[in-house]
Amino acid sequence: MEKVEPIRSEKKIKDLKQYLLGSKNMRNYVLIVLGLNTPLRISDMWEDVYDF
Repeated sequence: MEKVEPIRSEKKIKDLKQYLLGSKNMRNYVLIVLGLNTPLRISDMWEDVYDF
């Protein structure tokens, strides 16, 4: 299994958010913003998104 490091640079995070907005990929943009602003793991958010 590969080791994955978090993005720590604020500039890289801003660039990623701008890229997602520019590519009209709102689902991924919302998941990134939600993940950055809440203490949830992606698996926790994913379950909530698909558990209507």
